[in-house]
Amino acid sequence: MITIIDNFLDEKDFNDLKAFSKSNKVRYTPQFFDGTIEKKKETTFGLRYNFLIDSELGECLSKKCLEKFKYKIVKTHECGIDKRKLTMYQPHTDDKNSKMNLYLQIEGGTKLNHGLGFYTDNNLDTHIGFKENRAVLFDSNLLHSPLVDEEVWRTTLTVFITEGYFI
Repeated sequence: MITIIDNFLDEKDFNDLKAFSKSNKVRYTPQFFDGTIEKKKETTFGLRYNFLIDSELGECLSKKCLEKFKYKIVKTHECGIDKRKLTMYQPHTDDKNSKMNLYLQIEGGTKLNHGLGFYTDNNLDTHIGFKENRAVLFDSNLLHSPLVDEEVWRTTLTVFITEGYFI
């Protein structure tokens, strides 16, 4: 299951989120690939700012998820804003605690080759380009990866959902 919604947030909410993601209120921490033993700059996949689903931002996202996707978020495992440089493919499924993934593209320009890819038998079979304020709701067990076209930074947001349902 993969569902895409453009203009997920209202213009004001999206612009506020974009400004917040760049503000000095946000403290990003390095994120490492699963199984990384030596934690050093070369083994990070980017930076993440974690937030709670019951924060103002989390409540806004939950409300929009219900409105736009008709999906009620009950419980989350983790929520975060990510800044990452697109330098490598890393096909993966989400944490075993996640049932669904709400993914929002925040900043990185509109570009077909900077989006999100889904794989079947390790072959790309669904490709979603990057477009600011585009949200994707998908099953966390689907093999997926950021797409790499050139070395570029982008900002995205992910809500790892452990409990929820369609209405």
